[in-house]
Amino acid sequence: MSERKDRKVKKVLIPLVVALMALLVLGSVLPVSASDPTSVPLDLIIDGRETAQDIGDVVVTYDGAGQFNIVYTIIDPNWALVETHVYLDGAAPTKSAPGSFPYTAADTILLTPLTGATVCVAAHAELQMVDADGNPILHPATGLPIEETGWAQSTDPNMPNIPIRPGKNWATCIAWVPDLV
Repeated sequence: MSERKDRKVKKVLIPLVVALMALLVLGSVLPVSASDPTSVPLDLIIDGRETAQDIGDVVVTYDGAGQFNIVYTIIDPNWALVETHVYLDGAAPTKSAPGSFPYTAADTILLTPLTGATVCVAAHAELQMVDADGNPILHPATGLPIEETGWAQSTDPNMPNIPIRPGKNWATCIAWVPDLV
């Protein structure tokens, strides 16, 4: 094959291969929400700007009878969960002050949405960097534990992340219509 045809083939094949790989990856992630419409999986992201890092998961589950459960799972061994803050309501939060959110992951949240109603979920975490034994790592300059904030974010293109107070920070919520089984 000539060099020119070879370049044309590469221009077509490389994007096609990348697109197929992306579909395979998404296909392994999305079935959780597709096969269980009463549950939505989210990623727990720290430093949501240029150095964003996925360190865990947040799963929101609805039982169909008015009870929501929020479960945080930290998968990165360098981080430990210190505190959680959860907002769950029919309208998006107007402030990104997680300390004022009414729930934690330990709460059973009672909210009975109407059929087809949207539920807005914002899940925040306070995290601490830890060593292999689970002990806090201290900042060399201050001697205080190294801490970071995390927000649950969707990777589902059908459930985009909604900025809370856009432009002020990277706090987000999602709008979800749970299946009321």
